[in-house]
Amino acid sequence: MQKVNIIITRASISQEDLPNWNHDGQIKFNYITLPLLSFQRIDSNEVKCAIERIRQNYYDIIILLSANAVNIFFEILREQRDFKTLFKNLTNMKFVVIGPKTMTALSKYGITSELANNNNSNYSSSKIIHFLMKLEEENKHKKKDKLTKILLPRSAESLKSDNYIKLNFDTIFLDQVLFYKIKDKTKLGNFEQLAKIVNRSKDYEKNFIIFTSPSAVRTFFQDIISELPQVIGMRDKEILYHLNASVILSIGPKTSIELEKRGIEYNESSNHTVKGVFELIRKFI
Repeated sequence: MQKVNIIITRASISQEDLPNWNHDGQIKFNYITLPLLSFQRIDSNEVKCAIERIRQNYYDIIILLSANAVNIFFEILREQRDFKTLFKNLTNMKFVVIGPKTMTALSKYGITSELANNNNSNYSSSKIIHFLMKLEEENKHKKKDKLTKILLPRSAESLKSDNYIKLNFDTIFLDQVLFYKIKDKTKLGNFEQLAKIVNRSKDYEKNFIIFTSPSAVRTFFQDIISELPQVIGMRDKEILYHLNASVILSIGPKTSIELEKRGIEYNESSNHTVKGVFELIRKFI
């Protein structure tokens, strides 16, 4: 029986993300989830200004990039004394999301939305840019007199990952507001998970590590160096060799860029979702 170890930089794996391996019991899979990151809201004048604009029915469209963004967005709104009024105003606005999981998270708050791009299952930030450029083209064709005003809640780390949209538009006002920041989880929890990787990986014939975001790449190497003394002084790719990592997998282009900076060879999923990365593993088994 072949033994396969799969490590993913997520707090959990949804059953719907796992493919039907069809291995007739000939492969034993061991999944290790590595919850490296926590998401913390930002209370700033910019956020207060965005809320006030919602209060005034200022925005036409709200774009949300992740389930975490959805939850933090509503956590902040719910604390407002006039939440019912704010929520009513939200129903007058169009919601656009990056992928189906974000859509599902938003539906739990009673808000319907549409995907930025329905044409394929490649859910990356580039699809938001494609949506904005298409909207710009449509606005120009219709010769709209008023700007289309869009709120895009962001993470502070979007600046580090070069995800911040720097394009200029003639018919769109894009209000990118930093609503949350991504922080390391407690060191103890990380150490316990990282220790499991070292202890278990040698027992498996193939060991996959899935990186699900640029922040996860940075945090992974910061934490493992600070918590596991045996890897101190090693380069990043030497650390992965120490962990007996057979294949490094990237969820999408931004994550791949972060891996490239570290000289790490990787395989990128063409479908930029967790499910897509698991499908990619098939070719290596």
